[in-house]
Amino acid sequence: RFGGAEHVSFSRRAHGPGWALVGDAGSFCDPVTGHGLTAALRDAQLVSEAIVDGTAAALTDFGVTRNAMADEVLRVTERIAAWRWSLDELSRLHLRLADTLRLQSRLFATFGASAFGSTHTHTGVAATQLYPSP
Repeated sequence: RFGGAEHVSFSRRAHGPGWALVGDAGSFCDPVTGHGLTAALRDAQLVSEAIVDGTAAALTDFGVTRNAMADEVLRVTERIAAWRWSLDELSRLHLRLADTLRLQSRLFATFGASAFGSTHTHTGVAATQLYPSP
């Protein structure tokens, strides 16, 4: 637990008129897994493509995508940060985290941030389908 708190992860609204939140400003998780910079770079890539697109729909997609991508990392990180796991479970959690980040990286490399829109035109997959709630 970071700072003695049970749940320190959060996500805020991704954007509004004239603003967008990226990195820790938009979502934060316990630093135990060391992926804060990963999230900041991911969010910057997502929001930059939404800004270039220039539409309200692109900013909405940014928020949906950021949340879907961040939520899985937040869930796994909170479980690790709880310090209530066996070594076998910890190994599975780190593998799950690595698999999540690897999938995100591959999709970015192939399609850019547009791979994660509400429904990606090339894959037909919604970001929320990639990372369903547990």
